[in-house]
Amino acid sequence: MTEHPGQHRARHISALALGLCAVVVLFLLPGGVVTYAVMVGIALIALVFGQRAVRHRGPLLWAAILGLVLASLGLITNVSFLVVRAIRVFSG
Repeated sequence: MTEHPGQHRARHISALALGLCAVVVLFLLPGGVVTYAVMVGIALIALVFGQRAVRHRGPLLWAAILGLVLASLGLITNVSFLVVRAIRVFSG
């Protein structure tokens, strides 16, 4: 079964939107262990979706790549904030 190019455009735009969401949520939600864990989950979902979107060629492939990069940066940042917050909570 072949897919139409319109479906690839939707995947690429969705990957970009999820990547932006993974970064923007860092600034909007308050900091806490549970909140950072939720943010890591959002970034993981964006990362997996971005990786799947990059596999498909199309005119908006750049959007999928940008979304994948943003999701990766969001994941790295959120995991580091989660580790620091967890260390602060459990150390004293």
